[in-house]
Amino acid sequence: MSSVTLGPTISVLFLLLGCQRPGEEPQSISLRWVKGYPDESWEMAKAGFIWSLSAVGAHPKTDKQGILIHRETSDSVWFELNLVEVGFSSTQQDVLVEVLRPLQESDEYNLFGAVDVGRFLMVTLSEPWNYYALTGACRQLSSWQDANLQSDRARYWIDDSALVDGHRSIEFNRDVVSVEEIALVASNGAGLLDRGTFVPLEFETVDIMANGRQRYAIYDQNGSLIPAAEPAVSPAGQPGKCMWCHESHLMFGFQQSSFALGLTTDVFDTQILMQQEIISDHRTEVGGAIDYETYDVHEWSERLIESFLAPSVQRIALEWDRPQSEVMVLLFGAGLQWNADKEYAEADMLFRRDEVDRLFAENVSSWYPIEDGTYSVVSVLPSARELSPDQTGLRGEGLVGCD
Repeated sequence: MSSVTLGPTISVLFLLLGCQRPGEEPQSISLRWVKGYPDESWEMAKAGFIWSLSAVGAHPKTDKQGILIHRETSDSVWFELNLVEVGFSSTQQDVLVEVLRPLQESDEYNLFGAVDVGRFLMVTLSEPWNYYALTGACRQLSSWQDANLQSDRARYWIDDSALVDGHRSIEFNRDVVSVEEIALVASNGAGLLDRGTFVPLEFETVDIMANGRQRYAIYDQNGSLIPAAEPAVSPAGQPGKCMWCHESHLMFGFQQSSFALGLTTDVFDTQILMQQEIISDHRTEVGGAIDYETYDVHEWSERLIESFLAPSVQRIALEWDRPQSEVMVLLFGAGLQWNADKEYAEADMLFRRDEVDRLFAENVSSWYPIEDGTYSVVSVLPSARELSPDQTGLRGEGLVGCD
């Protein structure tokens, strides 16, 4: 999915904040946060942003978080993110050079001197191949198994799954003593485990990164890495949905299994509880600025993305730096369709990101001096959790590998 051409272009620089200019390798990138919903504050957004960065392996320290504020108001913050200070490894920095280049070369970056935090997170965290590249996912399930699973691993069979129809198998290392040993793989498929007719059609893996956060990957029937689960097999979606569901934890068994073979649910849950305690101890030991104590921090992280993908009139007005009354006239004059917020129920009019970007491009020449050309933004997926089977043009596949 490449940059999309939307309309008149911008050649004027709206804000020059000492950020990286197009063509330079991004040891830092300038970003801007705008208030996405009534109760959001910069403190909430910053905590959620750090949580999001940690999900792709960043490990910011308490006293060095890599965030340098350039300009701040009650509703917006322009800041520079230092990729070294925020705790990305040298390998991750190399990946980010490629991942962030389109953002830094975009007209949005030239106009505002920064890119929207929501777009940044959609490109890094919620674009599956980029997520895999940043977290070091293996291209083949066999490589992941060789590196993570013990030969005498335990098996937990589920005959009444809360996630998928039919049977489900989870294999994992038991009686572990360190986070490096924690690894689980779930098999979804067709047939019956207890009758020996079960055929795995998809695999989902979980292990723990050095910073203490979970790493997710999805593999097809042949053990090849895929960007999202096949809806006919599992509703697991893309890795972003795994993060949304698991938050900071491993999952316990939801249902009692009736299988005589394999572990009982009680034994499985005891093992998971022990592993979660090991993860918590590791997080305390490595320290850092990732907030595991505030219950809502994962929601703040999610809403940074969701309020970008489905912005309210208020957020759009802040993005464009235009009066809300003017924005309302433009939105409805263009016939844009809106939807109610079904998850958080705080806004009754939310618009689609691609349509909002297109409308801005069509009108920007009336607000800022421009030269002839085209205005482009880096396009993003319509969802941070789901991926339609016919989605094409995903970025970053060539960057993936765990070697």
